[in-house]
Amino acid sequence: NSYSATYNQNNDTKNYTTETVSIKVYGKTYIDIKTSVNGTGGTISASMENVLEGASKTITFTPSEGYEIDKVTINGTETSVTNNALTITAGTEDLKIVVYYKIIQYTITITASNAETDPSGIITVDYNSNQEITITANFGYKLTSVLVGNIEMISELDDEVLTLSNITSNQTITVTAEQITYDYLEGAGQTYTIDKNTTATFRIDADYSLFSKVYVDGNLVDSANYWAKSGSTIVTFTEDYMESLSEGTHTLKVAFTNGGEAT
Repeated sequence: NSYSATYNQNNDTKNYTTETVSIKVYGKTYIDIKTSVNGTGGTISASMENVLEGASKTITFTPSEGYEIDKVTINGTETSVTNNALTITAGTEDLKIVVYYKIIQYTITITASNAETDPSGIITVDYNSNQEITITANFGYKLTSVLVGNIEMISELDDEVLTLSNITSNQTITVTAEQITYDYLEGAGQTYTIDKNTTATFRIDADYSLFSKVYVDGNLVDSANYWAKSGSTIVTFTEDYMESLSEGTHTLKVAFTNGGEAT
């Protein structure tokens, strides 16, 4: 509202000058601040009525365990929040503040060498949930390490399944598998002399039930040229086969059905 005001000192116009000034009077508005939670997952400060224009008010948000703020809107427009609190200055219109909560999620990052995992790569899980991960070494390989962070968990596998329980942080899983190899217990490095020796025998530290094939210098050897038996795995070449080899050094590889080998 606009007013004019006249000032006169005791109506004494002889000694004083009469002054007239314009005065504008502004009124402040009282507003209501209404607060609410859309869905579940936490609480918000109570609504406030008759908040004077220009007053500063702080709205606090309290997520439930395992939840965090998804978004906050003021009269339908999304706004940023710091440290679960929002400070506003009252204007001339009522305010409607709505908070949306969401469950906290974490990532599990899985890397594997010579092995496959299901799931694989980077996956997302909810707060305090459990996650099963199937870990399988590639053919011819065996698992040697399953690290969760820096903790070795290979002993926790149950039928190739690792279970992470009550997850409350980001996790990294590193899986390592190495090729299956077997050692020669007897026969490696031996010398066979033509016209002097009769057979050549090699014993390998491997279960005979896994025995598959024999190679010499990379070539598959016909089973008629050797005998194979248990204890652990024993391979004996016939005299005819040995004497068919050229003079020099030869490489023997015994393969097994699990992909392992002894060379």
